[in-house]
Amino acid sequence: LHLRCDRADHRIDDTWEYWLPDSHDRYWGRLDDAGLHFDSTRKAANAAGDVMPALHDWLRSGESATAPPRWAAVHPGGPRILDDVARGLAFEPKVLRHSWSSLEENGNLGGVAVLDVLFCNHEAPT
Repeated sequence: LHLRCDRADHRIDDTWEYWLPDSHDRYWGRLDDAGLHFDSTRKAANAAGDVMPALHDWLRSGESATAPPRWAAVHPGGPRILDDVARGLAFEPKVLRHSWSSLEENGNLGGVAVLDVLFCNHEAPT
């Protein structure tokens, strides 16, 4: 998802989906009588860093090539994810402040955590 913040609103300018090769043993979900569970292995911690080369390729193509991201709604799945994304995209620490705040205040909420980060970006853009 490539989002741009235009002061009062957010809009989706472009989207990108990437399936990290040979990653089927990193994350998976399972459903049982108690509900939906999300599991991962230690390899999962490398995912954000491992996807950076493909993300850089996408960012250098199309409309994104002339406008590197000024902000990002990064899933606050843990410090390693946020550190790898910040390093991989050469972000100043303040760019991911909403992701860090969400992680500190709520922990890893799974996929819904991105909605919390988007809300914070909307309420107080970087």
